[in-house]
Amino acid sequence: MEPNVVTPFMPTIPNCILVPGRDNLDQFEKTYLKKSTSWVGPDVVLLTAPDGVKFVMKDWGARSLLFRGTWCRVAASREIKVYQKLRGMKGVPQLISTLGSHGFVMEWLDARTLPVTKLRDLLGLEFFQDLTETVAEMHSRGVAHGDLRRRNILRGLDGTPKLIDFETAVHAEKSPGGGWLFRAVSTIDNITILKIRARYFPDSVTSEERQLLDEVPWHLAAGRFLRKKIYAPLTKKGYRKRVRQRRNRQKSKSTNDTQN
Repeated sequence: MEPNVVTPFMPTIPNCILVPGRDNLDQFEKTYLKKSTSWVGPDVVLLTAPDGVKFVMKDWGARSLLFRGTWCRVAASREIKVYQKLRGMKGVPQLISTLGSHGFVMEWLDARTLPVTKLRDLLGLEFFQDLTETVAEMHSRGVAHGDLRRRNILRGLDGTPKLIDFETAVHAEKSPGGGWLFRAVSTIDNITILKIRARYFPDSVTSEERQLLDEVPWHLAAGRFLRKKIYAPLTKKGYRKRVRQRRNRQKSKSTNDTQN
């Protein structure tokens, strides 16, 4: 059994609260927030303690031994280091404990996904001003997110932005090319939140910002291509889609041969 390590940088938690670990997960009610559809992705699980306190567990433990000992170990370690860097930062879940080398537990943020654009008044331009400041602070701490899609940006009950899912984050000090990758991904972060703001409040976009949106950096276009054409087909979901397409082609061919 992997050891449970309660990290020294965790928020102050009363002794009466049960902290999740590999050895006591059976005491928590588990609700899957996201079950991995890839060979190397983590399961994201909501843990509810007997006293009602909630945590979020990100766990690679169910992956195959081959991936668990290689890719998954590295992915978990990288994301844990991100939360170390962002310790105490508002708008980011705080790390609670680590689960050996294949998972960790963070605080539960009571937040919601962004509303549809028709309900933009629920956000207001203030939300995007706060979001820009939050992302700027993240960058100042040496972390670039790299995947600021709408589903990774939440709205807290207090109306402030919350950032989640740092699995693809880039660290400034480990960025190759003298920090080139970190700067490139930081630019992608800024363009992405500008693009999202433009969807909600197109009138708020200045001519300079519009030009920035029209001139998409080559590395952003390359990243989208890799996600769609390379990464997506390698996931379990992509594999099942290819299997269905193959079966449909075979069925269609069989029907045509019968008719002929």
